[in-house]
Amino acid sequence: MTNGNNYANTLTKLLAGATPLKTVFPANNPLAAQLQTVANVMSVRGPLALNRQIFFCVLDGFDTHSAQVETQTPLLQQLSHAVLAFYQATQEMGIDGSVTTFTASEFGRTLTPSGSDGSDHAWGNHHFIIGSNVGGGKFYGNFP
Repeated sequence: MTNGNNYANTLTKLLAGATPLKTVFPANNPLAAQLQTVANVMSVRGPLALNRQIFFCVLDGFDTHSAQVETQTPLLQQLSHAVLAFYQATQEMGIDGSVTTFTASEFGRTLTPSGSDGSDHAWGNHHFIIGSNVGGGKFYGNFP
């Protein structure tokens, strides 16, 4: 517990003295707020002397058994705007070549819609991997 408190105090002091990022993150976007916090922590990475940092952020609401288009459209817009701002922040810090951002989920969705304009749980998944050193424009794996 003492170590945890010491780490928290160190991080709080570093963040309080950090130069604010110029990148503008979207308002009213829970994922963007989380990614802005991650970017702020990354901005003080030097004094933390860490070789690798791993962060997890959450955007819920994709479990759509009905009204999928109406539900997922704004969620995907939030995802797009938040990840764009985060990527721009990594560019601003000059670390975009060292940061890889990706999506993950514990389950997938079927490709064929259900009878209620939604989709059912499935085993396959499609995800995004974003970063300056990511070899883009490719699909990996086998289509089920």
